[in-house]
Amino acid sequence: MAGRPRERADRLARELIRPPRCDHSPVDMHMHRRSKAPQQQVGQHDRLLAKLELAGDERVLQVGGDGELALALAGAVPRGSLAVVELAAMHELDVPENVQLISGGLSAVKGTSFDAAALASGISRTGDCEPLFRAVRTLLRSGARVAGYGEEEGLLAHVRACTHGVAAQEPYARYISVPVDESGLAGAEDTESQLFAAGFSFASCRLLKLPAAPARDAHDEALAAQAVAAMTAQLPQELCRPFERDVNSLVGSGAERVRLVIEALA
Repeated sequence: MAGRPRERADRLARELIRPPRCDHSPVDMHMHRRSKAPQQQVGQHDRLLAKLELAGDERVLQVGGDGELALALAGAVPRGSLAVVELAAMHELDVPENVQLISGGLSAVKGTSFDAAALASGISRTGDCEPLFRAVRTLLRSGARVAGYGEEEGLLAHVRACTHGVAAQEPYARYISVPVDESGLAGAEDTESQLFAAGFSFASCRLLKLPAAPARDAHDEALAAQAVAAMTAQLPQELCRPFERDVNSLVGSGAERVRLVIEALA
C-alpha cells in the first residue's frame, strides 16, 4: 500500500507530461544543436528559468518537457547538475556531462535534496496532480524553488474561466450557487491548494494569457457557447443577456489561449 502514491505519481508523469506543442518533433532535437523552436516556446523556457533564480551550482530536477528546456537548464547550472525524468525521446539526445537522463519515473530518482525543480507540461487542470506534486516535494530540500507550466489551453478553457468569474459576481451569484462545468477544469486556486496539500510552504498559480490565434475553431465555438448556456439556464430571463455581455467582454476576440503557470517553495 505504501508504494501506491509514488506509483500513481509515476503514472501521472508518463500520461500527463508531454512536450509542449510546437512545430517540430522532439525526436529531431539534440542537446548540442538547437532546433528552430517557436519564439513563444523559447520565451516560456526563459520565464521558467527566471523564476528558478539559478546561481549556477544547484542540483536541478526537470520533470517532463523537451530537449530545448533541458539544454537551457543545463547551461544555467555549469557547476551543478540536472536530472531529467521522462524526457521525450531521451535516447536520441546527446547530453552534456552535467545532465543525467532518468527513465522509470520519479521512483528512479536518487537523492532527496534537489535545489530546484522545473515541471514542464506536468501540470494539468483536468486531473488531480497532488500525487505528482507530493512525489516531487519528497525529492527537494527545504526552500527549494519550483516553477512549471501546463499544456496550452484553447478557447473553451478560456471561456469557461471567464464564465466562472462572471458567475461569482452579483447579481448572478445568488442564482448560480455551484457553477456548472462539464470539463472538470481546476482553477489556479485549486492547483495552489494541491501544492500546499503536497507539502509546499508557498504556492502561486495563475492562468497566463497567450497571443490569440488568427481564427477560432467552429467546434470550439460551439462548445464555448454550451458552457455559457449551462450558466444562463440557471438565471432569470432578464439576466441572461447581461450575463452573456459580461462574459463576452472578458473573452475578447480571436481564439484566446491560456496556460496554467506555477511557482512554489518547498
